[in-house]
Amino acid sequence: MHHRHLNHQRLTLAALDDLIENGTLADWRPVLGRVRQDPEGPVASRLAQLLSAKDYEESGALWQHFLDDARARGGTARKIRSVTRRDGRPALPVPDPQGGPTSPLPELQQTGRTDG
Repeated sequence: MHHRHLNHQRLTLAALDDLIENGTLADWRPVLGRVRQDPEGPVASRLAQLLSAKDYEESGALWQHFLDDARARGGTARKIRSVTRRDGRPALPVPDPQGGPTSPLPELQQTGRTDG
Protein backbone atom coordinates (compact mmCIF):
# COMPACT_ATOMS: atom_id res chain seq x y z
CA MET A 1 0.00 0.00 0.00
CA HIS A 2 1.34 3.41 -0.90
CA HIS A 3 1.05 5.85 1.99
CA ARG A 4 0.53 9.31 0.51
CA HIS A 5 1.69 11.13 3.63
CA LEU A 6 4.79 8.98 4.19
CA ASN A 7 7.99 9.10 2.14
CA HIS A 8 8.93 5.45 2.84
CA GLN A 9 7.30 2.01 2.78
CA ARG A 10 8.52 0.70 6.17
CA LEU A 11 5.99 -0.69 8.63
CA THR A 12 6.26 2.11 11.15
CA LEU A 13 3.47 3.02 13.58
CA ALA A 14 2.19 5.63 11.12
CA ALA A 15 2.22 3.17 8.23
CA LEU A 16 0.45 0.48 10.25
CA ASP A 17 -2.11 3.01 11.45
CA ASP A 18 -2.84 4.01 7.85
CA LEU A 19 -2.97 0.37 6.80
CA ILE A 20 -5.49 -0.59 9.50
CA GLU A 21 -7.72 2.41 8.76
CA ASN A 22 -7.52 2.55 4.97
CA GLY A 23 -6.02 -0.68 3.69
CA THR A 24 -7.73 -3.44 1.78
CA LEU A 25 -7.33 -7.16 2.37
CA ALA A 26 -4.72 -7.22 -0.40
CA ASP A 27 -2.80 -4.48 1.46
CA TRP A 28 -3.11 -6.38 4.74
CA ARG A 29 -1.78 -9.73 3.48
CA PRO A 30 1.97 -8.89 3.70
CA VAL A 31 1.55 -7.59 7.25
CA LEU A 32 -0.54 -10.60 8.26
CA GLY A 33 2.25 -12.82 6.92
CA ARG A 34 4.91 -10.94 8.90
CA VAL A 35 2.88 -11.21 12.11
CA ARG A 36 2.19 -14.90 11.53
CA GLN A 37 5.90 -15.52 10.87
CA ASP A 38 7.06 -13.62 13.97
CA PRO A 39 4.15 -13.04 16.39
CA GLU A 40 6.42 -11.49 19.02
CA GLY A 41 8.54 -9.50 16.55
CA PRO A 42 8.74 -5.77 15.93
CA VAL A 43 5.81 -5.53 13.49
CA ALA A 44 3.54 -7.49 15.83
CA SER A 45 4.68 -5.36 18.77
CA ARG A 46 3.92 -2.11 16.92
CA LEU A 47 0.55 -3.53 15.88
CA ALA A 48 -0.27 -4.42 19.52
CA GLN A 49 0.79 -0.94 20.59
CA LEU A 50 -1.57 0.68 18.07
CA LEU A 51 -4.47 -1.61 18.91
CA SER A 52 -4.20 -0.81 22.61
CA ALA A 53 -3.91 2.95 22.03
CA LYS A 54 -6.66 3.57 19.49
CA ASP A 55 -10.18 2.33 18.76
CA TYR A 56 -10.28 1.05 15.18
CA GLU A 57 -13.83 -0.27 15.52
CA GLU A 58 -14.45 -3.41 13.43
CA SER A 59 -11.06 -3.60 11.73
CA GLY A 60 -9.35 -3.23 15.11
CA ALA A 61 -11.28 -6.19 16.50
CA LEU A 62 -10.28 -8.26 13.48
CA TRP A 63 -6.61 -7.32 13.80
CA GLN A 64 -6.66 -7.99 17.57
CA HIS A 65 -8.16 -11.43 17.01
CA PHE A 66 -5.55 -12.22 14.37
CA LEU A 67 -2.69 -11.01 16.60
CA ASP A 68 -3.95 -13.01 19.59
CA ASP A 69 -4.34 -16.12 17.44
CA ALA A 70 -0.87 -15.73 15.90
CA ARG A 71 0.68 -15.33 19.33
CA ALA A 72 -1.18 -18.34 20.71
CA ARG A 73 -0.05 -20.47 17.78
CA GLY A 74 3.50 -19.16 18.13
CA GLY A 75 3.51 -20.23 21.77
CA THR A 76 2.35 -23.70 20.78
CA ALA A 77 5.17 -24.00 18.24
CA ARG A 78 7.72 -23.02 20.90
CA LYS A 79 6.32 -25.64 23.30
CA ILE A 80 6.55 -28.33 20.63
CA ARG A 81 10.15 -27.38 19.86
CA SER A 82 11.02 -27.47 23.57
CA VAL A 83 9.99 -31.14 23.89
CA THR A 84 11.60 -32.25 20.63
CA ARG A 85 15.27 -33.16 20.25
CA ARG A 86 17.36 -31.66 17.48
CA ASP A 87 17.01 -34.86 15.48
CA GLY A 88 13.21 -34.58 15.67
CA ARG A 89 12.68 -37.36 18.22
CA PRO A 90 10.58 -36.65 21.31
CA ALA A 91 12.64 -35.49 24.28
CA LEU A 92 10.01 -36.80 26.68
CA PRO A 93 8.35 -40.24 26.86
CA VAL A 94 5.44 -40.58 24.46
CA PRO A 95 2.23 -41.83 26.14
CA ASP A 96 1.08 -45.22 24.93
CA PRO A 97 -2.49 -44.99 23.58
CA GLN A 98 -3.12 -48.53 24.92
CA GLY A 99 -2.59 -47.38 28.50
CA GLY A 100 1.02 -48.49 29.05
CA PRO A 101 3.51 -46.15 30.72
CA THR A 102 5.30 -45.10 27.54
CA SER A 103 5.39 -45.86 23.88
CA PRO A 104 8.38 -47.74 22.42
CA LEU A 105 8.56 -45.09 19.69
CA PRO A 106 11.72 -43.31 20.95
CA GLU A 107 13.52 -46.66 21.38
CA LEU A 108 12.44 -47.87 17.95
CA GLN A 109 13.65 -44.63 16.41
CA GLN A 110 17.03 -45.04 18.14
CA THR A 111 17.61 -48.68 17.23
CA GLY A 112 15.62 -48.93 14.03
CA ARG A 113 14.36 -52.32 15.25
CA THR A 114 10.72 -53.24 14.88
CA ASP A 115 10.85 -56.81 16.22
CA GLY A 116 10.25 -55.73 19.83
